[in-house]
Amino acid sequence: AFHMKTIYWDKFRFSELEADYHAEYVEFDELFRRADVLSVHLPIMPATEKIIGARELALMQPHAFFINTARGRLVDQPALVAALQARRLGGAALDVFANEPLPGDDPLHALHEDLSANVTLTSHSAWQGPWTWVRDSLDIWMNVLRSLRGEPLHDQVAGASSCLAATVSPSLPARAAGYFVRPTCPRSTARQLCVARPWRQRLAQPRYGWPIT
Repeated sequence: AFHMKTIYWDKFRFSELEADYHAEYVEFDELFRRADVLSVHLPIMPATEKIIGARELALMQPHAFFINTARGRLVDQPALVAALQARRLGGAALDVFANEPLPGDDPLHALHEDLSANVTLTSHSAWQGPWTWVRDSLDIWMNVLRSLRGEPLHDQVAGASSCLAATVSPSLPARAAGYFVRPTCPRSTARQLCVARPWRQRLAQPRYGWPIT
């Protein structure tokens, strides 16, 4: 926790982890009142959808930062936007959103552009690390080969199969070995790629936030 004191809330207590990591269990409301940096790590299910709303955000200190790398629908997003616009929070770092990809007219974009709001947005990529770049680029390249061979694709996005085939040029196998390829179909919100860089190089810069190095 970057040398910060760790407090947490969960449906269950983890006594061994508390001892190992010097973490303190607190009640739900107390977590929001005390946290200087609140990071969300909950699964999305009917019981947790919008578990964080205007009431919970109002409990937070005005200098506190809100971080969500779990699921966007855990938070009442309009309530979060309102709190950020009114400067009732110190800032936010969001990797997930209620609707993904984030619509172009969403007010979070304006907050991200306004440096005084201290809002950083990333495109559901906080999980990425060096090994996931390798794994995903290889998965994608294997799908390109499957498409060229007429084999079924893995992890297929509904309605996107023709888009993948359309992006593969006849000369691709000769000049793109070791590269990853992105379907340009606007309907595909998963594995979006085009012929880019060798997989040994890092992925393209994320749309939002600082580059991952």
